[in-house]
Amino acid sequence: MSVFSVKGSSDIFLHHLDGSAETRITDDTGWDMYPEWSPDGRQMIFNSNRLDGRYRIFITNRDGGGTRSLLDTPISISSRPFPVNAGLVSRWSPDGRRIAYLVTTEETTSLWTVHPDGEGAKEVIGNVGWFDFYLDGRRGIYTRRHGNQSELVAVHLETGAERPLFVGPLMEIDVSPDGRAVAFCYGPGHMAMGLAVLKFEPPADPDGLPQAAGEPEYVVRSEGTWHVHNGGWSPDSRSLVYTQDQDYGDIYELVESR
Repeated sequence: MSVFSVKGSSDIFLHHLDGSAETRITDDTGWDMYPEWSPDGRQMIFNSNRLDGRYRIFITNRDGGGTRSLLDTPISISSRPFPVNAGLVSRWSPDGRRIAYLVTTEETTSLWTVHPDGEGAKEVIGNVGWFDFYLDGRRGIYTRRHGNQSELVAVHLETGAERPLFVGPLMEIDVSPDGRAVAFCYGPGHMAMGLAVLKFEPPADPDGLPQAAGEPEYVVRSEGTWHVHNGGWSPDSRSLVYTQDQDYGDIYELVESR
């Protein structure tokens, strides 16, 4: 089992939990950020400004070989190092067929999808804050502005059908692999963000959308001296990782027994 770590000027390393030496995946003077595994673990995508200072999506093999730009066009107008920008977070669908990414301009942030071979890039939804796939490459969960808060919405990417799920102060969403919940940072302000989980009632239709089952429940509350950033779910949907941000962070694992 392995996880990603980022070191130095944001090169990407593969950290082996058995204690063996790390494997260096990227080695470039640019900022290589936000890696995401393919479902089969053979490739990863990441975002980098290595070409001309503008951020693009790159794809590489798990050993760092065959690295190439997935798209010729940049995905963000930002050229500053280490941007805290939702538009740089890309997602690989659970079925491996689509990659979703956010394109940020001066006016808005839109959701686009593309095939892993770089073909078929198209805009899917406008006015998007955060996004994750739901169970396959046809459905997803995203946020959009709702006054001064965010609305969490389930969407069918092919038919355009939507189902509102929740409105509140939330960010950094991550859908559990089993499709029964979504985790997100939740709180009245950034420095007060805790980690919350909203459970779903899965759809009866294999092509349907989930419904919210109740209200979000905190699983980690901010203690005032730190706030939470969401790290995501384990493959079996039983654990969450998160960061306690105090200008620096330690990674914790939250395990729910069944």
